[in-house]
Amino acid sequence: MSQQSNPRALSVERRPLYVLPFILGTWFFLLLVPYLLFSLHAPLLLWAPAFIFMGVQQHALSLWMHEGSHWLLFANQRLNDSFSNLLLANPVCVSLEAYRYRHFTHHEHLGIQRDTKRVIFTAVRGKAFVVFCIEACLGVAFFRMAGCYIQAILTAHRAANFRTAEPTSTTPTAMGSRILTRARTHPTVEASEGHAREDAGSTDVGVATNGRLEGWREQLGPWLSIATVQLGIFTLFSIWTHWTYYLLLWMLPFMTVFQLVAGLRALAEHHPPAGAEHPYTRALRPTWLDRILFCRAGFEYHWLHHQYPNIPCFNLRYMEEEAGDPANRPAAGYLATLCALVKA
Repeated sequence: MSQQSNPRALSVERRPLYVLPFILGTWFFLLLVPYLLFSLHAPLLLWAPAFIFMGVQQHALSLWMHEGSHWLLFANQRLNDSFSNLLLANPVCVSLEAYRYRHFTHHEHLGIQRDTKRVIFTAVRGKAFVVFCIEACLGVAFFRMAGCYIQAILTAHRAANFRTAEPTSTTPTAMGSRILTRARTHPTVEASEGHAREDAGSTDVGVATNGRLEGWREQLGPWLSIATVQLGIFTLFSIWTHWTYYLLLWMLPFMTVFQLVAGLRALAEHHPPAGAEHPYTRALRPTWLDRILFCRAGFEYHWLHHQYPNIPCFNLRYMEEEAGDPANRPAAGYLATLCALVKA
């Protein structure tokens, strides 16, 4: 195996100077569009595309949050988590720790009953797809997601209960630079060829399963963090434009467009075609429109991410030759796949 396709070598690298322009660029447009609408007294005709644009850009933040949840933005774990919470998770009303709790469970239990990404089980054939889209646009999906994350915040261990250990001869890992361990019992979690396993005494990869947040301060912390960041965004909108723009161009797009785009992306990636069953991860070849709507932070390689979750998005392409069955190579884009699922 060449150095370029060695999972251990590829998982060590972090490129903050690569990812920062994408993240800061997303924030630039999220602040620019409301300002232009306000300062130019834009006609109502422009509000619809601006509304959709804001939801799509918020979704882009969440895709970089996904990268941060795997500790793939910065080598320093504390910096990674602080940055991800401040600029990626809290702006979309999520605690990084709660997201990590749910997302790692999704990895460990993909396509089975305990999978936390419930949207992938949604029926989408024919009229069911229309119902799915209407629910998302009316905010039903938002309230459903909010309930899930409230539960996750109340049941997940705080981020301090996860630590990272550099691999040694006694803690082997084929996935590279980090081994997730649980702070209290310290069971070693080993990842081999993308499939996680854990020593006796635990069931989830990187997910604490035996406790609640300890004390009212720890329980209150995620809520205060989200509220503080949302207050900051509200203040920026109030200074930059008018306070009502925070509701119209931040919260409402998040409650509707964001939920629709995130749900459609998950369906395209994980909903099995006719004749197939869960668990399922689809290789996709995104078009330029797919990249705008669904595909940031290397999500064109999401199928590889499930095999090599410790490799940063910019290195996943090197693993394509090691991915196994050529039949699982990208064939169609996100929108084309969704159309096929609806017609199936």
